[in-house]
Amino acid sequence: MDNILDYIKVNPLQDRTEEEKVTYLCVLSSIALADGKILEEEIKMMNKFCDISNISQKTKSTVVEFMKNQNNEKDMQQYIQKLAVTDLRHSLIVNMFFLAFSDHLLDSQELRKIKNIAKSLNLTIEEVQNIKKYVKFAIKARIGKRV
Repeated sequence: MDNILDYIKVNPLQDRTEEEKVTYLCVLSSIALADGKILEEEIKMMNKFCDISNISQKTKSTVVEFMKNQNNEKDMQQYIQKLAVTDLRHSLIVNMFFLAFSDHLLDSQELRKIKNIAKSLNLTIEEVQNIKKYVKFAIKARIGKRV
């Protein structure tokens, strides 16, 4: 899974402001702590997301600190509200699944968190299921190329 981000050709944050990037990346990073622990794979993948998003080192530090903080629910809700009215909603859920699968397992708490955030973003259960299928297919395709 380490190199799956190397195959992303379109960065949804490419032409976004620094504030939009922080909002997106902080919500994305929240999936890492959903199961109560942050794994090395999740940190590596989150660092890669930050790198490809072309953010400053200071902003990257903000995102990493947000990822480690369990008491950020108020900020999370504000960030989700901001994203709910953008075209970033679907890509956020795609990337949340990629991050959740970084350890090759989708924990029930991670899935619950993704579904809750998707609901707050006004995405349907069907959309979430289709995104999950897409991500699983992409991961299998990437693993198949490695063998």
